[in-house]
Amino acid sequence: MNFVVDFAMLKLSIGLIILIGINILLGSVDAIIQGLFDKEVFKRGAIKGAVIAVGFVGVYFAGVLNPDITLEVAGQQMTLVMAVSTILLIGFGGYGIQVLGKLKKMLLSKIEKPQDEEVAIYLADDELEKLLGLSETPPEIDYTITEHEVSEHKVTEE
Repeated sequence: MNFVVDFAMLKLSIGLIILIGINILLGSVDAIIQGLFDKEVFKRGAIKGAVIAVGFVGVYFAGVLNPDITLEVAGQQMTLVMAVSTILLIGFGGYGIQVLGKLKKMLLSKIEKPQDEEVAIYLADDELEKLLGLSETPPEIDYTITEHEVSEHKVTEE
């Protein structure tokens, strides 16, 4: 058996990985802007993406090792390689549409400065105090006027 690299499948896979990464990046940036970013959701999404990628690679190589076995997928007889290619193509289209939608939304949206109350919702009390400069003690100003200063500014009437 000769193993031949399918460059079309490789390009499709790399393109899909890029689209998934951009989709995650745009979603994360949007969540950060809105103050809704959740590290746990991000972590679960990254793990899910990695597991899916490993699954596709495994199924693809199983199909390469057994090219004569066909399955019925959506009413069509396909090899595992054909099925993986079809699913990757569908995923490419789906993620491409999502990424373009998110880019359009970000391009057309304005970033508005949140009001103090909105900032308070997303920040802990100590973070809010640091941001607004409330935790720092104001510098003390000496308002005492010395005799020398009084004599310099004294207006004499003649």
